[in-house]
Amino acid sequence: MGKMSALTAERCDPASAWRSPLSDRLERFRRKSINDQSIIRINTPTSLYLIRADLDGRPLFGKIGISWTPDLRLKTLQTSCPLSLSLAGTLAFPTRHPAAVRERDAHRSLKSCRISGEWYPWEDALREFNRGAQPWVDSFRDLMGRELGQ
Repeated sequence: MGKMSALTAERCDPASAWRSPLSDRLERFRRKSINDQSIIRINTPTSLYLIRADLDGRPLFGKIGISWTPDLRLKTLQTSCPLSLSLAGTLAFPTRHPAAVRERDAHRSLKSCRISGEWYPWEDALREFNRGAQPWVDSFRDLMGRELGQ
């Protein structure tokens, strides 16, 4: 009798009623795919970008962020912004982590002048973006100097 009531209870459980060995396998596959995509994304080259918002040809605001595809990010932002947006600069990083660290540092540095979200006055955003770019510019100059024998 005890065994029979356990089987009846299992069949009546709404959470497990739709489950089958196939659905369990599909769920495990879905979870593995999500984990694999996360690993791929973490190891994908990522860019730190600076987007400029203009009004009547004058730069007003800047946005510093990270994206795998800054051009696509610009297009998605433009759909919800009445100002004219343009991609003012990008810095490529080999993986997402160093780009995210640099973005976080930039946002912390600009915290006091934040206008809204990740938007800052143009001059401040440009200065902070260039400050972050300087180590890469210096190492590029050093590399080119060695290549040219200077």
